[in-house]
Amino acid sequence: MSQNKNKNIDMAINMEKIIQDLEERIRKAQLSNDVNTLDELISNQLQFVFLDGSVASKSDDLEAHRNKLVIFHSITFTDQIIQSFENLATVTVKAEIRGTMNGQDFHGYYRYGRTWAILNGQWQLIAGNVVQLPEAHK
Repeated sequence: MSQNKNKNIDMAINMEKIIQDLEERIRKAQLSNDVNTLDELISNQLQFVFLDGSVASKSDDLEAHRNKLVIFHSITFTDQIIQSFENLATVTVKAEIRGTMNGQDFHGYYRYGRTWAILNGQWQLIAGNVVQLPEAHK
């Protein structure tokens, strides 16, 4: 019985490491506008809900990076929480972000929620959302 429990703990730790690595890869790809890596990490079925309630697809996201409509100068993650399941993981993370969107500089604190799933044998981002944090939560 304890051998199965240890195996499950090891699997959970391994999955958490995998998701942490994916989160770091997506952060670096966003910072460098690496559209190829973003294309690999994001599912074709992505649904991402933005601050204004609009929903973006994978093609919307890649186009914004390709055309440099959004440029991230810095992204710092803190308070990351990962919950893993068999072929799925959810992440919440606080982010301090500096960048330019549509030519306008911005700086703010946000909380992201992301859902990763194994599709065709590879982890991909399938859903996400972002909210801006009020002053008290920065």
